[in-house]
Amino acid sequence: MSGTSRKSQYRKHLTDQVLNEFPEPDFDANEHIAQILASRGGNLYEVDIGKDSEELAMLPAKFNKLVWVKRGDFVIVQGEQEATENDESGKGNKVRFLIKHVLYKVCWRLTLRTKYLSL
Repeated sequence: MSGTSRKSQYRKHLTDQVLNEFPEPDFDANEHIAQILASRGGNLYEVDIGKDSEELAMLPAKFNKLVWVKRGDFVIVQGEQEATENDESGKGNKVRFLIKHVLYKVCWRLTLRTKYLSL
């Protein structure tokens, strides 16, 4: 079976956490539910935060080769939603969000039921 080989304790628990936890976004900590629109290479993804805003989000390196994200998946991102003057002028960091958790089908169905999203 694929994916059942020996793993370090850290990788095993991280995989278990991603697959079995049902997190809820903390809106007070600037967490939002976003949908993946496209991959921009490496660990960068273009996400739709809502209100027709497309932003760049980064998937942390701890998820490398453990979590795969495809177009259309829902994620919980953390970061600032307001644009700064540096971003509008073309200088500065374009990545304003960090992907905290990937919401798989079961997760986002539960999230829809709790009315975080209105699709």
